[in-house]
Amino acid sequence: MNNESKNLNIPRVMLYEKQINELPRKIREQLPSLRDYYHAGEKDRLLGRWQLGREVHRYHNDPAKYGKKCCERLAGILGCKKDVLHDSRRIYEVWSSKQDIDRLSQKKSSVTQAVISYQHCVEIAKIVLREAKDNPGDIDKKRRNHLVEQWQKEGLTVRELRSAGESREVQREDQTSLPPDIKSLARSSKANIQAYSSQLQALEERVDSLIVNDADNQTPAAVEVLRGMEQSLKEQREVIDAKIEYIALQISKVSDEIAHESSERSENVVGAAQDEAVAT
Repeated sequence: MNNESKNLNIPRVMLYEKQINELPRKIREQLPSLRDYYHAGEKDRLLGRWQLGREVHRYHNDPAKYGKKCCERLAGILGCKKDVLHDSRRIYEVWSSKQDIDRLSQKKSSVTQAVISYQHCVEIAKIVLREAKDNPGDIDKKRRNHLVEQWQKEGLTVRELRSAGESREVQREDQTSLPPDIKSLARSSKANIQAYSSQLQALEERVDSLIVNDADNQTPAAVEVLRGMEQSLKEQREVIDAKIEYIALQISKVSDEIAHESSERSENVVGAAQDEAVAT
């Protein structure tokens, strides 16, 4: 076996020694615990990811202390996508007490009798945080609990949960002052991007799994191809994120223009009324 093949079989954490040394001392000291949290078995996976999310929440909220690229480096060391770290953080932010997550981990679906999964919790956390974006840190526990109860009673899949969240957002959008054609365009653009994003995420997870879990059974050339695919998927993800930002900006501009025109019309009506009152 040549040196290149030997290197491919070395655990990722050893290949990222430079990244480990670049981490703040506090995180380096926590690495054994962080690895245990990330690699927790299926039975303890939710609790393990919650514990991981608790630490990532601290790092994410204090970039001056831990560094802006801290989570990216930590993901490389743990051998996962940084999205996994941020999903864990979202779970912690929505169920911030140990008591809450312990109770959640015991929930069972009355339809399938299965215990709530980590992915279901990630989706619920994303919905709750997205709906609270105007008031960061103000978690709607009633909404959170309602989504858990809906999953319990109806046995919803992760995709069905996502649809339930999107339906709620559509209802909220319908209460805004945007014209119907703009609302329709926004919903259709959002749906297309989310569908593409879901497919992309599935491909990313598949490629990542092949790289991390099956490296011993692959030739160096195969691993290089997979890593090239991983880079390509990353670039596609950046394109999607840019499109989402662009659409959000355009909708915001249109909304501001409509609000401005509405305000001007109101002022004109008031001015005309005042002129009429003066004339009489």
